[in-house]
Order: sequence, then C-alpha cells, then structure tokens
Amino acid sequence: MLLVDDSVEALEAFRTLLEMEGAQVRAEPSAEQALEAVAQQEFDVVLSDIGMPTMNGYELIQQMRRTPRNARLPALVLTGFGREQDVTRALNAGFNGHLSKPVSLKGLVAAIDRSLRR
Repeated sequence: MLLVDDSVEALEAFRTLLEMEGAQVRAEPSAEQALEAVAQQEFDVVLSDIGMPTMNGYELIQQMRRTPRNARLPALVLTGFGREQDVTRALNAGFNGHLSKPVSLKGLVAAIDRSLRR
C-alpha cells in the first residue's frame, strides 16, 4: 500500500494502524515522492491526502493515471475535505473512493478491502 500525506503525524499514525492490520505500507510525505514510489514499485492500493503543498492529491492521481501500470490502481482519498462537491471532485480526478477524516480504523480497512475487490 502507498500512503501519502504531508502531515508526518498523520502519516505515521495511519502507517502504524494499517501495519497493525497486516498491511505492508510505504509512506511518502509528498505527492512528488509518491510519484517516484509508483515509478519504482507496484502497489495494490493508494491512500492519499488531498491538501498538500506544491502538488495536491488531485494532481497526484491525474499524473498517476497517465501511466498504463497505474491507470487502474485502486486509489482512495483520505481527507478533511468532506463536502459533497469534494467527493465529486475526487472521483472526477480519478480516485475510486473518498474517506473523510476523522475515519475509524474499521471504516478505513473496510474501504480498502472494497477497493481491492473491485
């Protein structure tokens, strides 16, 4: 799993929780570093924040979707932007699902599981 968030505290907290659930997590603190990661290795799912400096999550997913290997990679937004128009924008940008912070661990794991089964 690739986890992307510019908040180091959130990144480490989510990484720890997901690893406790058995996930192998690569955590990256920027969209640019996430793009380098997907160029280096394959992932089963991406979990990304939206509000990041220099390149936001919308730009990240649009760039990822341009490569054949990542065109169908399950990708979920995990963000504080939870209005209906935020959900629509995330889905239109290329994400497969939207989760609003705060999210329960159970809800997060269930959303990841659903995205992997599609």
